[in-house]
Amino acid sequence: VVCITATPWILPLSRTRRCPVVWRVTPCYVVARFFPPPPPRSIRHQVNVDPESLLPSLPSLSQLRPYPELCMREYGVRGPVSSMSVHGGGEWIASCDISGSLSLFDIQTGRCLNTVEFGCIPTCVSWQPGTAARNLVVCFGSCVAIFNPFSLSNVDRFLTAATNKKSCSRIVWEKIGEDAWLLHHPGQLHTVRWHNKGGYLSTIFDNSRRVAIHNISMNKSQEPFNKQDGKICDILFHPIKPMIFVCSQRGVRSYNLKTQEPEKRFVKGMGTNKSFSLSSDGASLL
Repeated sequence: VVCITATPWILPLSRTRRCPVVWRVTPCYVVARFFPPPPPRSIRHQVNVDPESLLPSLPSLSQLRPYPELCMREYGVRGPVSSMSVHGGGEWIASCDISGSLSLFDIQTGRCLNTVEFGCIPTCVSWQPGTAARNLVVCFGSCVAIFNPFSLSNVDRFLTAATNKKSCSRIVWEKIGEDAWLLHHPGQLHTVRWHNKGGYLSTIFDNSRRVAIHNISMNKSQEPFNKQDGKICDILFHPIKPMIFVCSQRGVRSYNLKTQEPEKRFVKGMGTNKSFSLSSDGASLL
């Protein structure tokens, strides 16, 4: 047994390498280097939290109004729907089916307000833009009817005149009642489009090869284009500028209505056009 004193550096090297018997006499640098002190214990305070207090307070149902109370509302018609339009004020829906009837529904209650029977299948129906406007446009055959569907007297007169088809070489305006008009076209109608302000109306007719623009206030019509690139798919007015866009199967052309001259042509690489759309400011074309 080798006794190690408080001054081990005096002993030979071979003896200092042995394990000391008494830890009390172990040098401090050995303890500090090879036996570091343990870290202090962290004090963790337990917090009792109510889980209900972590949830946010929900507002009452009266503060969330208006909100939809119905998931779905179905408006019954007699046959498959061929065209429909929603009023600008969000009050009524007008729909046409292949049975030849026009139905007018109230959006809030779903009640059918009026039903008009046509002699043929209506191809297109559209409300006049504006929250206060009540005029409705219906295309059937070669005629365009502009009338107020809430006035039953005008509807009866208009149906009587619509059954008497007229053969004409140009567009003819026929007045029916006070605020109802019937526009006779020299060809089958394809679609109808309103201007955003509701003062002008455009139609595509004659096997989708001719375009006409109608002035509602002056009761006049004109055909601004003499020749088009194939069949016309759709037509739209510019929301701000006096321009009109004509979409054909080959491309989209823009025309200035004041000068009556073409301005631009938009052509894509492959395929044919089916439809197109303009942004609300008229800066983008899709």
